[in-house]
Amino acid sequence: MSPLASYLQRDISQSDRDALTAIIAQGIKSDSTLILDPNAVVAKTGGKVSKMVIDGLLHRVIMPSIMETVPKPILASEMLSSTTDQVPPSVSSGWASIDRILGGHGWQAGQVSEISGASGSGKTQICLVSAVKLLLEHDNSRVIWIETNNGSFSAERANNTAKAQLKKIASKQDSRDIETRLRHVLDRITIYTCPDINSLLDTIQQLHAELPPLANRPPIFVVIDPLSAILTNLLWAPDGAGPATIMHTSRQLRVLAHDLSVAVVITNVAVQLNGPEEQSPSILQSSVAKPGLGISWRFATDLQLFVSRLETPPSQWGHPMQSSEVLPSQQVARLAEIVRSKRQVSGEFHKYSPLFCTLLIIPTAPA
Repeated sequence: MSPLASYLQRDISQSDRDALTAIIAQGIKSDSTLILDPNAVVAKTGGKVSKMVIDGLLHRVIMPSIMETVPKPILASEMLSSTTDQVPPSVSSGWASIDRILGGHGWQAGQVSEISGASGSGKTQICLVSAVKLLLEHDNSRVIWIETNNGSFSAERANNTAKAQLKKIASKQDSRDIETRLRHVLDRITIYTCPDINSLLDTIQQLHAELPPLANRPPIFVVIDPLSAILTNLLWAPDGAGPATIMHTSRQLRVLAHDLSVAVVITNVAVQLNGPEEQSPSILQSSVAKPGLGISWRFATDLQLFVSRLETPPSQWGHPMQSSEVLPSQQVARLAEIVRSKRQVSGEFHKYSPLFCTLLIIPTAPA
């Protein structure tokens, strides 16, 4: 994906230049829109730019440029010799028990992870706690939060989450700098609002261009909540364009995570099973739902964590818990399960409480 304006800097014909200028004037910024939905471009320009003209732009200008960026093959020996000792930083989920089933360190940098679950299961809370914990423990870290529903990100909720974490170590923390730390947390969360697929793809492109490379860079955590809100309708788009757009989005997220070594977490809804004959993805059969976005989406992310509510209190969970994880007897628990993963064992699960998070390791207060 590239900005359409960047093609105006190239040596192209005047007719192609005029067509691009007319398209840009309608607020279309990315070449992905021309590739994925040329008919929408025709409609938005009121027919001034025809489908034939767009096909010509794709053939003469856009596709040749994209082919220039196709990665060149390398030898395994070259890959080994270029490997450094620098390991991309991971991002803790905020719960030691969840980190363990995620591989021991939480959300892996360079990967796209998914949290699926019904409304109220705690998907956004996990993302928020992960973000706050990272920002409190790593002074120069950043969080990019992409909301697909207006107002889905709550600064007040983020502030309260950080304050609750700091209160857990109040005896070790000077209360006078708590407000300073809370402000420092919010100052490092950047929120993008993307109500549709085109704005999301434009934002991913912008992040890819603006975020710094891994070398000497603090951790960066990218959250898209909920991604399913703008992908679900594409499942029924005509001519197969919708599923193709969904897979294109998946590839762009992978490129972002891999090229910049950032941890990307997206949230997905849960939908009802198709009947008693369809097996629940929950190893404990704790849910009659499954992750949304269809069967093909199961392979679009590197890891799929399924979260569900358990109404049984912790005293009846029936498995040993560490002393630091003893919870209020009336607390409604959650079940987190690895439904699918390329690296972790599928079927790993852990019961946890939304109220319990790993204690923070707080660095020196910022100046």
